[in-house]
Amino acid sequence: MEELTLDGRPLGCIPPALLAATRLRRLAFPNRMRDSERLAVSRADVDGVLLRLPRLEHLDLRGTRLATATAIHLARAAPRLEILAADNEPEI
Repeated sequence: MEELTLDGRPLGCIPPALLAATRLRRLAFPNRMRDSERLAVSRADVDGVLLRLPRLEHLDLRGTRLATATAIHLARAAPRLEILAADNEPEI
């Protein structure tokens, strides 16, 4: 599997099972949910899953809530990754 779109059900975190998708190049969380149902991407999601996907080239996070600090961390840790994101969430 090289492309995956996760939508439909609210998620509590980015599924660690994605680590088995070693050929995944494109991952998308489309903007199809109410704000209260959107996944809040954490630094644990970034470090534990996203940065461990060896072939990931394109990441669409427009359907998530992404704190500014987490977005900066992701961009710095994966400078070649194309990241699409909605307006960042303020830090809590």
